[in-house]
Amino acid sequence: QNYPGIHFQILGEIYKDQEESVKFYKRCVSLVKEFELEKVISIHKSNKVLEDIAHWEMLIHCSREAEPLGRVVLEGMAAGCTVIASDLGGPKEIVDHDQTGLLCKPSLAPLQHLVENLINDEERRQRISTNAKSYIKKNYTWEKVMGEFVRVIEGCINDETSI
Repeated sequence: QNYPGIHFQILGEIYKDQEESVKFYKRCVSLVKEFELEKVISIHKSNKVLEDIAHWEMLIHCSREAEPLGRVVLEGMAAGCTVIASDLGGPKEIVDHDQTGLLCKPSLAPLQHLVENLINDEERRQRISTNAKSYIKKNYTWEKVMGEFVRVIEGCINDETSI
């Protein structure tokens, strides 16, 4: 109501063989209908997430449970989105708060505050987006990622106590 030009998308792939995935999708659809939010929130099943998020200004990824990597956060940053992510797991290690994205406790009130702040501060969104894209280009090249992977594997092989 306060931001008539804003539209939210819930985007992702539905794993039909995973009951929890199907239930989550149905619950999202049900809530949007129940609260009559069809004009503000759309839900898309997609396996072309990278293509879809390339058109977004913000990506909100606030899991309630820690994720080990945070691939969606990396993809959002690479696409130029200003990312808001849970202050947990992989995203907490990837995002430098207020520099390359924003970290949020997985709770509605702090998330709402950050989203409203970003909606009203285009300069901040642009600064964070630019920083994030630069960070990804610098730190997530294939050479760097594979070099780190090889370093970890070699460390495991050479450290007999970890085997």
